[in-house]
Order: sequence, then C-alpha cells, then structure tokens
Amino acid sequence: MTLSPEGLITFICGEKESGKTSRCLQIASEALGAGHRVSGIVCEHIYENGQRIAITAKNLGDGENRTLARRPEASREAATIQTAHWGFDESVLAWGNEVFGRAVPTDVLIVDEIGILEFERNQGWLLAIQALESGKYSRAFVSLRPSLVSLVKKRWPTANWISL
Repeated sequence: MTLSPEGLITFICGEKESGKTSRCLQIASEALGAGHRVSGIVCEHIYENGQRIAITAKNLGDGENRTLARRPEASREAATIQTAHWGFDESVLAWGNEVFGRAVPTDVLIVDEIGILEFERNQGWLLAIQALESGKYSRAFVSLRPSLVSLVKKRWPTANWISL
C-alpha cells in the first residue's frame, strides 16, 4: 500500500452485509504488511444459528475486542442507546471513543462504521469524527451506509469513494 497525500479520506459505502468490514480488514492487513501504523476500529458480527446476534468492536492498534451491541431480544438488560436493530453498550462506546481519541497521528486510520448514532443523534464514535477532521493521518478509510452519502459528501467534499 502506497501512502499519499496527508489527510486523504476514502469512504467505503455499501448496504449491510455488502463487505464493508471485510474491505476495512483487507486494507488494515495490507497496510500492516507494508510496515504502516494502523489505528481505529473494525466491527464484526457474531452469528448464532445463522442470525446476527451481536457486534464486536476490535481495536486495530492492540487487537482488543469488546462486544459493542446486541439484538434487544438477546440483551439481559435494556440498552439506553438503541437503533431499530441493536442495543449498544455505553461503556464500549466510551472505550471506542478513547481508542479514537488516541488513534492519530497515524499512517492509516480505519473507522468501521459511522452512521445514524453519530450524524443524527450526536452519539456513538464522536471522537472518530474528530480524528477524521484532524487530518493527522496519511489515509483514512471509513465505512458507511448509502443513506448517509449526501450528508457525508457535504461534510467531506474532497473525499474518495468506494461503492460495494
């Protein structure tokens, strides 16, 4: 992986199950293989009987993995931060924000993913947005859903795009 201009952002856009996380993991692997420093978080699903039941958040800096969200029916207690399909663990969101708070400067920053929590509710990975806006990286890769494209293009008009 060749790093070029400072602060270049590439958004990886796709619906759920389209391969956004796999692309982020591939990018991280290639960057690490080329000797670059990689920071940020990737989020993977946990499956049970073919159904997605939870989401984990993995710190790319040290490999630590935590359970970020569960289906409301799989949660022992009601989560205070919820979307239509997930109940989020506030302590893991806080941990993730700590990860993003110290993620820059870096060579490659990965944010998998930003969405309605950040843009519509002012919750979620807010320090990931600050890290992106700092420009203290050579390349950043950010996954998101197509419903946010117009909003994100207004905020980061010079960004690159990958559609899955």
